[in-house]
Amino acid sequence: MKNSPLQKEAERIRLSFDEKAQIRANLHVFVRHAPVRKSDVVRYNQRTLPFWTFLQTNIYIRSMALTLILALFLGGGASYAAEAALPGDILYPVKIEVNERVREWVSVSEEAKAEWQTRAVERRLEEAEALAAENRLTANARAEIEARFEAHANRVEQRIADFDAKENLNAAADINANFETTLRAHAAILEHLNIEKGGEKSAQADIEPLINKVRIRAAGAAKTRQDAEVRVATSTNAEMKTAAEGRLKAAEHKIAEVREFIENSSANAEIRAQAEAQLNIATQTLADGKIKMEAEAYNEAFILFQQAHRIAQEAKLLLNARIRLPIEIQINLRGEEDREDENEKMESTDDTETETNAGNGSIKSKTRGTVEVEIGL
Repeated sequence: MKNSPLQKEAERIRLSFDEKAQIRANLHVFVRHAPVRKSDVVRYNQRTLPFWTFLQTNIYIRSMALTLILALFLGGGASYAAEAALPGDILYPVKIEVNERVREWVSVSEEAKAEWQTRAVERRLEEAEALAAENRLTANARAEIEARFEAHANRVEQRIADFDAKENLNAAADINANFETTLRAHAAILEHLNIEKGGEKSAQADIEPLINKVRIRAAGAAKTRQDAEVRVATSTNAEMKTAAEGRLKAAEHKIAEVREFIENSSANAEIRAQAEAQLNIATQTLADGKIKMEAEAYNEAFILFQQAHRIAQEAKLLLNARIRLPIEIQINLRGEEDREDENEKMESTDDTETETNAGNGSIKSKTRGTVEVEIGL
């Protein structure tokens, strides 16, 4: 066992500094915004209650279990090493069948489960990008990624629909904002990689089918967002206020999460400055939304908070992609007027036009290995 292929692979693969930083940043933000209350801790008699039932019903014990699991990710071992595995690697089944199943299990609330499925969608797209960048995206690997991507995306869309049916607009909007931004950004990144690898298709699978699937999902997420905004606009004043307050809290949480991620990133000063500039736009958009809140223009405030959330997430995706991939990715920073113009254009187009454009940022190749991406958010 000491010299087994599994152990050798575990010793070779390590989480990067930025991957660790992202985990820590998410934990710090979560702890600050969701402290454990004494009323959440339910005490049971272990002598009369089966262990697994006790573990599943006691939030405090489950939190301790989560801590131990995170220690595995950060401390070493095959589970920890598998986080960097890609389809075709010896540790990839550990990543899919062990790590991800555990992460899903420790997602207690319905919101947490939806957030994890959104992250799983992103993990599949990151794998496709990594393989494409290394010219290792075989037909089999692409098919496996596509199948898993579709399964995760179906679960995200179903949970958004469930939240919507329960009139939990804030949860639906929060998950959909991350989902839409993730899909749009990764569709643009995959498109660039497809262009860069255009002369090497004999060595890897065509990634256009995956790009099309991502674009279609992004179009659906954009349509869901627009429908939600229309519903808020037709709600009562009290309902609009509650919805806007929920989006304000979500946007503030996202901005804090991204700011901490940027601060802990090992990216160079120029790349960090780009991400910080994008985050500043999110902060300004948030401030504009607060002004609307004070004026009791709750519908406009809701939309601005939605924008702030997406802009902050975009900054995080920009920085993370620049760290992961051997290409320079710049997302153009645009003013509020440009964004409003684009939103008006989206609302005036029919569903077919939205499906074609929503997930496909305009791409300009400046030099080889450099792409400038505009993502209409």
